[in-house]
Amino acid sequence: PPPPPPPPPELPPPELPFVSVNVSPRQLFRADFTSEIEGLIRQWQFPPGALKLEVTETVIMRDVEKSVAVLAALKKLGVGLSLDDFGTGYSSL
Repeated sequence: PPPPPPPPPELPPPELPFVSVNVSPRQLFRADFTSEIEGLIRQWQFPPGALKLEVTETVIMRDVEKSVAVLAALKKLGVGLSLDDFGTGYSSL
């Protein structure tokens, strides 16, 4: 008899619903921004992975070093990050 067929490919886990929030330069560069996000997540018992913060390329380029530090801290909280308007500013062709 022929060999059995291979098992079906595993499906990726379903993506949970999320909320995207635009972040302004004023917000991103506030000294307490990360702690404020962390506090809101705790206060509202909101799953960090269900929050995606959108930051524009232009905002990041204003202060790359500080942006990277803040975004890394947010990522460590489990918050999703999204680069908004990519290609319309510094990297546009």
